Amino acid sequence: MNHTDDFRFGHFSIDRWMRTVPGGYLADTRFGRAPARDVPDLLLKDGALRDVYMLDLALFVAAERTGVKVAAGMARLADDEATVTFLASQVLDEARHFEAFAARAAELGVPPEVRDRLGLDFMPGAYRTFLDTVLATVDDGDFEAGLIGLNVILEGMAFPLYEYEMRYWAPFDPGLVEVVEGAFRDECRHVGFGEKRLAHRLARDPGARRRVQKKVDEYARLMRAAFDEFLATSVAMYDAAVREHPDLCAQVEIIPGRSLLHTSTEDQVRWLEARILQGHARRLARIGLDAGRFEAAA
Repeated sequence: MNHTDDFRFGHFSIDRWMRTVPGGYLADTRFGRAPARDVPDLLLKDGALRDVYMLDLALFVAAERTGVKVAAGMARLADDEATVTFLASQVLDEARHFEAFAARAAELGVPPEVRDRLGLDFMPGAYRTFLDTVLATVDDGDFEAGLIGLNVILEGMAFPLYEYEMRYWAPFDPGLVEVVEGAFRDECRHVGFGEKRLAHRLARDPGARRRVQKKVDEYARLMRAAFDEFLATSVAMYDAAVREHPDLCAQVEIIPGRSLLHTSTEDQVRWLEARILQGHARRLARIGLDAGRFEAAA
């Protein structure tokens, strides 16, 4: 069985997707969560916790909107049928994530224009530039640079980031945790495809490898700048939300062995950043690329 057959008949086929996603872990869900898991009353009340909840949803919606557009553009650029069919399933995954997070925001009674304005106002400028760069790369016809931007760099963040989100929101909204967990399972599949497809492609095309390596260095610079900007602008909001409900957070640990109540948000963000960078460095090494800037803080 050759490499393309492995994509078509293995873990990345639409046939498997139909059985494991809509017919598997999403069966009997509504917008990715159990039908009874409405937004808890606690989050319908004005306060720091609701503000942070809305901010998280707005940022998720913005990122997933880009994911839909990039995946659709890559499907148009793909040059083999197995990759086209996988990316077709990924477009639907990304659209489902967008819809699920947008639906959760709508349950708060927040109009889409308010939600989107919040995402623009609080999204770090470097992160917005990163998303725009990935989209522009695909618009320019560079399939490999787009694939590594979306499936490896952006969605590779999901491994530690979604774990963080699930731990942070578990005391407040089990429904959101279910939405995030389902999205995370999708992202694992997307990242696995991206790694295998790029390793196969770049091993056979030194020109593409050089082009993608240059783009990886740009992505890394923007991603690390985004963490610094987030620390400078939004940390106080997350601290205030936790202090508002100490009884619910007493047993929560973000960094293993350290209570959330006794861990500053700056420590949490730096710990999360280090885990993301380490994960990126490992994935890039498996693809055969230099981790470069990602390794500097790993």
